[in-house]
Amino acid sequence: MKKIKLIDLNDINKMLNINSQDCIKAQLIEKEKKMKHGKIPLKFNRAEFYRDVFSDDYVEGFIMSYPHGTVIKQSRKQFYYRGENKLFPETKSSLARKLDKITNEKEKKLYIIESEIRLIEFYILINKFEIVKKFNNFGISVLHEHLAQHYGFATRYVDITSDFEVALFFACCKYNNDKQRWEPLTENDITSNEIAQYGVIFKRDSKYDMLDLLRFSQTNNLYNLILLVGYQPFMRTAKQSAYSLYFSDNNDLKNDDRFELFKFKHSTALSNYIYNKMGNGNEVYPREGLITIIDQLHLLQNAKEFSNESFEIYIKDASSIDKQKLINDLKEINVSIGKSPLNLSRNRIREFNRKLKKMKLEEYLGVNFSTRRSYSGS
Repeated sequence: MKKIKLIDLNDINKMLNINSQDCIKAQLIEKEKKMKHGKIPLKFNRAEFYRDVFSDDYVEGFIMSYPHGTVIKQSRKQFYYRGENKLFPETKSSLARKLDKITNEKEKKLYIIESEIRLIEFYILINKFEIVKKFNNFGISVLHEHLAQHYGFATRYVDITSDFEVALFFACCKYNNDKQRWEPLTENDITSNEIAQYGVIFKRDSKYDMLDLLRFSQTNNLYNLILLVGYQPFMRTAKQSAYSLYFSDNNDLKNDDRFELFKFKHSTALSNYIYNKMGNGNEVYPREGLITIIDQLHLLQNAKEFSNESFEIYIKDASSIDKQKLINDLKEINVSIGKSPLNLSRNRIREFNRKLKKMKLEEYLGVNFSTRRSYSGS
């Protein structure tokens, strides 16, 4: 593990100030672009043209296509962050952490397949809702694995944010599963054991994005890329300025040389400050979206039987696999294929859709969409 730098409240305030300045910069750029909108320049200026193109990165609601899909951007900031409320020995994807507990190699491979089928079930579930259809009709990619990650499903992604306030929130607060809400750390939380005394911040300069995209263009491999999640259905990711790192099973963010690693001494004062600033957690996790069908998500997270539909979709993407042999192999880890683990009624689906049916997508997300026309030359 790389060396961890100790920072204090002054350092944290400096990071908060940089974050605030980034937000102000983006607002000024967006305001300038709106003032120029529709105005035709008297003559072409190459420098001004490229300045305008690159400023798209700072526009909230800009629609852009990436290797992993077409997404609605949040305004660009200088750094990426991740916050953790304890000094954990490692930072791996949720799937990798589960795989580390399995010693048998065949069982590991089968668990990966089980996890992928579970994510397909999640995909089938969210496609029952009108808001997902609105995204699809608008040509926006619904990143179901990223959404599933935010609702506690095991994936190969590690959550990243471009907003330091969001990272600090996760570094200073805890989720109460019993009460289904976020809470600031208490004195008992902080003093419970040695690793709980410190919060952790990962930080990486966004200037390395172009190097990552160049590497992708040469390898066509998404591993280790920071992928923009952007505005997505069910609201959770929109408030978090969300990005994801796509990790292999052995990757550990604490060994990633692209990120600086900081720790800071916890205090209830700092925890309460950021908790209140983020609206008791509602700025990060608003009480919207799939929270009304949380019972179905819990059923799916604990399921050991999956639908024929999800299995057939998985087989289609893995055509070289012997179907019957895989069904028999999955039985070794008590997984069966037959019916869906969900029991979501049509009435509940209609009730969910009724609230959003007449709402426009921009209204739902609270952002104005923009894009840049391109000419292919053909």
